Amino acid sequence: MSTYSSPTSPSELPSLASSPEPGSQDTAGYQLQNHYIRKIQKLTEGRVLIQANNDVYKQYEEQKKKADQLEKQLNALKKYHILRKIETESEKEMERNSKRKQSRRKRGRRTGKKETKGAKKY
Repeated sequence: MSTYSSPTSPSELPSLASSPEPGSQDTAGYQLQNHYIRKIQKLTEGRVLIQANNDVYKQYEEQKKKADQLEKQLNALKKYHILRKIETESEKEMERNSKRKQSRRKRGRRTGKKETKGAKKY
């Protein structure tokens, strides 16, 4: 059995000068590692874009709901104003009609009094 001991001095550490040559097998490992790193970056960028699109779509849906609510409120206000306008017009018409009736009654009383007075005199 062999035991592994950690390096105790800097001279025992592997130096950068002993790093692999460009044509060695380790270079293929680095290339593969870089390939996976790039692939992961692309995937995460894609996920970030998808998440951003989802967030934008959620904002769009919320704004659409608010716009629909505001449109409903606007339509309700329009209906209310139309109904209120009709009410005020009908109230004005009723006032005019009641004034006409009152004036007709007054005219009727006047004519009725004159006829009775005139009838008594004869």
